[in-house]
Amino acid sequence: MTDGLSLSKLFVLGLLAQEERHGYELVTIAERWAIHRWAGISIGSIYSTLRRFCAEKEIEAIRTEQVSNRPSRMVYRLTKTGVETCRKMIEEGLGSLQFESRELDLALAFAHLVPPAIRVQRLRDRLALLVERRQQLAWLEESYASSLNSQDPSLDEFRKLRTTDPWIYAGIRHGHARMKVEEAWTLELINEIDTWNYDPISALHETTTP
Repeated sequence: MTDGLSLSKLFVLGLLAQEERHGYELVTIAERWAIHRWAGISIGSIYSTLRRFCAEKEIEAIRTEQVSNRPSRMVYRLTKTGVETCRKMIEEGLGSLQFESRELDLALAFAHLVPPAIRVQRLRDRLALLVERRQQLAWLEESYASSLNSQDPSLDEFRKLRTTDPWIYAGIRHGHARMKVEEAWTLELINEIDTWNYDPISALHETTTP
């Protein structure tokens, strides 16, 4: 789940998992969240996204509502397929290592829709992968750093590459630094996420649809 369409799907399904909503309400929430600024979701695409997910049987139109003289608005809800898709996307998003994507950030907005034990476990899984990657990069960085002041034959390749392809060492240091930041952030998140105040209407592990 790394493209804009997938993020749009998580946004729409997550909000409809909370309660039945019409398109204008989704647009209003998108504007309030400034979703286009940090998740790259085009607010203007939400109506077409609704039509597409209806065609894919992830959501369904259930009725039309009209208040006073305002235009009528179609109300949508999740189908059983949509419930399962939404749950899966949230759980995958919470464990995401796609640093340039915003799927984890968006999944956090709907983390209350999955059981607490699952959301924490997905974050712990993410943390374990980050630790593993950080340790690998730390070993590589140390090997490159040690190669210039050591005659150890096992470091010959590192010594050569640091001279001929210095950008590799730079990239490894960059990756190592990012892993350390991501690891620290994820650990903080694990410790605080259950203290967040959400306003859930319902939860996916409790949701039933006809």
